[in-house]
Amino acid sequence: MATNHGATELHNFPGGITVAGLTATGTIDLSGATVTQPSNQFAVLRYVSQSITHADLTGGAATCTVALTGEPTTSIPLACYVVTSRETTSSAGGTTGLTVKIGNSTDDDGYVTAVSVFGAAGRKEGAPGVMLGGYRAGDSLLASFTATGGAADIAHISALALKVVVLYATVAAE
Repeated sequence: MATNHGATELHNFPGGITVAGLTATGTIDLSGATVTQPSNQFAVLRYVSQSITHADLTGGAATCTVALTGEPTTSIPLACYVVTSRETTSSAGGTTGLTVKIGNSTDDDGYVTAVSVFGAAGRKEGAPGVMLGGYRAGDSLLASFTATGGAADIAHISALALKVVVLYATVAAE
């Protein structure tokens, strides 16, 4: 079963699909149609931040903050995690780790508490922050990085490619 929710609004069900006793096969064209979701349900949407690389980090200290862009507004954030698409490494023995917290200027770990992003690429699931699950009119999200080790310095991070993912529900007029 293939579905395309892009601009074409075409849905292809080569094996057929049956809904409420009606079976459809082939392509269904919904362009120009209005599809209304039941009032007692909501869609979970996904925000993915811009890619943050080691070039975005400001060295000279053990900590650094990077502002995210395009965050959802008038929403209820349900979950948050970070994902790295390459191994995170250090060029100096004094820096042996890197953690990140996701939050805003008043609560730097309101979405995700500190989670290690050092080492192998993949999803990094930290403990959820206290801002998840409640209405947020609009947050300017920040990724707060902390280098760890005997002589930790953000400038030692030699490879990083990280994105922040927030799953959320939009809030419309009640």
